[in-house]
Amino acid sequence: MSHEPWEEWDAKFQQTIVGDYLSIDQRTKLCHVAKLVECRIGELLFREGGHSDCSYVLLHGQLDLLMKVPGRGDQRILTVGPGDFLAWSSVLGDGTMTCSALCRTDCQLFSLHAASLKSLLETDHELGYQFMRMLSGGLSHRLMATRLQLLDLFAPNNENHGLPNVLQKSS
Repeated sequence: MSHEPWEEWDAKFQQTIVGDYLSIDQRTKLCHVAKLVECRIGELLFREGGHSDCSYVLLHGQLDLLMKVPGRGDQRILTVGPGDFLAWSSVLGDGTMTCSALCRTDCQLFSLHAASLKSLLETDHELGYQFMRMLSGGLSHRLMATRLQLLDLFAPNNENHGLPNVLQKSS
């Protein structure tokens, strides 16, 4: 673990989704459960179906999120970049990963130990509320990106992507 001054870590958090939602005091508390980690290109951060006891905030680099597709193997569903929050299943669920994360480039991330993070969020209710607002906003954006990816993946070569126009009034 690298021991950097909290001010330097806070400056890094401030440039991510964390900075959009949390105050400086809340970010400082988050720094106490964070660890700075680096991963190299081609390194697997976590594996679909595996267990992770950490969540991550990507500071630098890009990660491909991959899912196993029967008959097609691992398929990239999304590429995430600086500021994105990853492995939220360790905070919101049982820690079972729903996809794999593969470093597309060298990456620097904050690793947040899930048990310590949950304890902090349960103790400081305002921080917990703001953190969950942050996660729900991130989940909403991720869901939209995944929907668009699925449209591209399964779209035939026509204007409406093969979908019926259910919003059009029937005669």
